[in-house]
Amino acid sequence: MSDKDKPAEQTYYEKPRIIEVWLFNGQVLPVETGTKPRKVEFFGVKWLHLIDGHNTTLDIKLDAVAYIRNYTKEYYDSMLPPERSKKPKGTEEENY
Repeated sequence: MSDKDKPAEQTYYEKPRIIEVWLFNGQVLPVETGTKPRKVEFFGVKWLHLIDGHNTTLDIKLDAVAYIRNYTKEYYDSMLPPERSKKPKGTEEENY
């Protein structure tokens, strides 16, 4: 199979990862992602550019980001209470 015939998912991590973006205001944004976060600059403002598991683009001002923690999805789910880690099917996209 040539490169152009491979599905786009091949460029993603084998397992979805949870990137935890910790902001200076104390907020924590858990983002399930298949791509690595990138730093981008628009008109002199630096942003953290993420694509989540639903192909939604998230841009967070870099000066608001304290640090980033990176977990595999399984590890992150194991830290949640059981009622939160076992989401019913079909509820993932209702969070937006």
